[in-house]
Amino acid sequence: SPSLNSSFLYFCQLMATRGRGRGRAGRGGRAGRGGRGGDQQPDPLNQQQPPIFQQPPPHQHPPVFQQPPPYQGQNHVQIMGQFRVLSPPTFTGADGPQAVDDWFMNLERIFEVLNYSDQEKIVCARFQMIGDAGRWWSDVWRLKTTAERDAMTWEQMKLFISERYYPYHFREQMERQFYALQQGNLSVEEYEREFTRLSHFAPHI
Repeated sequence: SPSLNSSFLYFCQLMATRGRGRGRAGRGGRAGRGGRGGDQQPDPLNQQQPPIFQQPPPHQHPPVFQQPPPYQGQNHVQIMGQFRVLSPPTFTGADGPQAVDDWFMNLERIFEVLNYSDQEKIVCARFQMIGDAGRWWSDVWRLKTTAERDAMTWEQMKLFISERYYPYHFREQMERQFYALQQGNLSVEEYEREFTRLSHFAPHI
């Protein structure tokens, strides 16, 4: 009948409408469930790591280089042991000015062999000064400061000794004798020996 057909069509339309609603809802529901079920575990590489504060390196002090001690040469025992082997002469100051020149000459020969420094030469020369000369030099040395002692050279020591035991007027006298020297009655050997002795007092030759 027409009313029955109308009712049937209405029923079919209603069911179709509900089906579409459920489908959308279902799809939405599935999407929702899928969204919840599809939640992924956070990637540890993508997670923001807390800042790492590195401990600053300890303050490093610059290396300290120790200054090596100044060269002291050999000790006095070694110096004197080598020196005494060569039988150095002593000096008393009592044998006249010529003895000073002879003493210097003999010491210089020994020092040339041993190749001593100025300070080592002074140590040896002091040891060989005995009697009046030894007492006098001890007084001179005692009045020197440590800096003056360290700075003294062998030539300066010889000058001190010469001013006391080898005076300038004596050297002038010997120089005049040298320039006035003649062979006369002297043999050739005697003349040569005297010439050599006096030539030490003639620095311009």
